[in-house]
Amino acid sequence: MDPTRAQPANHEFRPAGRAQRLPKGLRPKRQVLRALSASLLLAAQLTAASECPAGDPLVVVDTAAHKLRLCENGTAVRAFHVALGRGGTRKRKEGDNKTPLGVYPLGTPQLSTRFGLFIPIGYPTKEQAAAGLTGTDVGIHGPDQQFTWLGRARSWSDWTAGCVAVGTEEAIQAIAAWVTTKKVDVVQLK
Repeated sequence: MDPTRAQPANHEFRPAGRAQRLPKGLRPKRQVLRALSASLLLAAQLTAASECPAGDPLVVVDTAAHKLRLCENGTAVRAFHVALGRGGTRKRKEGDNKTPLGVYPLGTPQLSTRFGLFIPIGYPTKEQAAAGLTGTDVGIHGPDQQFTWLGRARSWSDWTAGCVAVGTEEAIQAIAAWVTTKKVDVVQLK
């Protein structure tokens, strides 16, 4: 033993880097580990199920997670990071720069000189308009063509006037193709 090295009192010295085992009484039981593993797996399955409701294909935008999911049969077949309105969510009026929440009709993808592709969202609904909510040109679109040099960074912060924007041309093309192929006509923004 090296007398120049300080040794902890009443403890056996073990060189660094060697694994140490817990005393028998402090080791977790296999049943506990199995139960913990099962509960984590169940939690992951419940989370995945809540991301995409069962039923017809639809687009789901989780505004808190900044994720757009293409949902089919209760499963996300693809997911994309998105930017939202710079004013947050719960759109109420034209110009508030907020992204609306709710279930809306989804229009046919259209060409856009500014965004490449634009998929209209039917906000406000007739009921919302009757209640005084206003707004136009809300949709899902690609990145602003003026900032193509930013790449995926275009979806890192919320910058839109109330729309949902993906960061790449490839992403909006994939979404538009899926919406067209699957005849998706509903978007849920939550």
